[in-house]
Amino acid sequence: MLFHFIFEYQITLFQLGVWYGASALTGTLVSFIASKSKISFLMNKKWTKALFSYGKYTLGTNLSAVLMRNIDIWMIGWYLTPAAVAVYNVAIRIANLFEVPSMALASILFPEAVRRAEADGDSAMKSLYEKSVAVILLFSVPFAIFVIIFSNEIIALLAGSEYSEAGIILNITMLYGLLIPFNKQMGVVLDAVGKAKKNMFFVMRNAIINTILNIMLIPYLGVMGAALATLSCMIIVLLLNQIYLHKNYKISLKNIARHFGDYGQKAFKRVLKLQ
Repeated sequence: MLFHFIFEYQITLFQLGVWYGASALTGTLVSFIASKSKISFLMNKKWTKALFSYGKYTLGTNLSAVLMRNIDIWMIGWYLTPAAVAVYNVAIRIANLFEVPSMALASILFPEAVRRAEADGDSAMKSLYEKSVAVILLFSVPFAIFVIIFSNEIIALLAGSEYSEAGIILNITMLYGLLIPFNKQMGVVLDAVGKAKKNMFFVMRNAIINTILNIMLIPYLGVMGAALATLSCMIIVLLLNQIYLHKNYKISLKNIARHFGDYGQKAFKRVLKLQ
């Protein structure tokens, strides 16, 4: 892709698919080489059954999550035009940067959550959830403020002036991007404490809510309707999830705000020491 960009060599959709496939294959080979000493190809009936029992729920969760993330784009293409999809997709691609800290922390949190759940049971969820969300927000909030202030300039730099109307869409996606850590970390911790089935049903519920809202708003508000539908869905899901978390695990938004403030102060003091 860098070669095409530097030498301004026109790329076709078929070539794009080939390069994506080649990169995935390369990543698979590298992963295999790095972990081949720990891989066993012998079938174990007990582990196969356990993995299938757990994996069927995580598969359902992932499929529902794909629907949740992409239903707005699919419906814009259905109700509007490919040009509208292109405008909306520019903002979504930039907003997807919000996934980076969430994914990075999730890879660290999951094994720790499993260990803590085995030792402390469901009580481990409260501390893990509140602190992990606070840490992610510590990175996400400054980024969101920066993008909202300079949304038009960012769109012009990354996509060109012809996509200037994506600026307002980007602002909306930044707002619901701030809610992603609350919902995503809940799923990570639920999976870790052995509630993968419940997490799957929660994500399915979220996808259904988002689908209904997009069906209602896109025909009347166009591309803006898709962004507002997803934002509304995130707010509704946040409220429903927090009711569940508070009822079952005594998780509080006040505690998340307190941890956010504490971590922010520590980070600020550390930056001052480096100067």
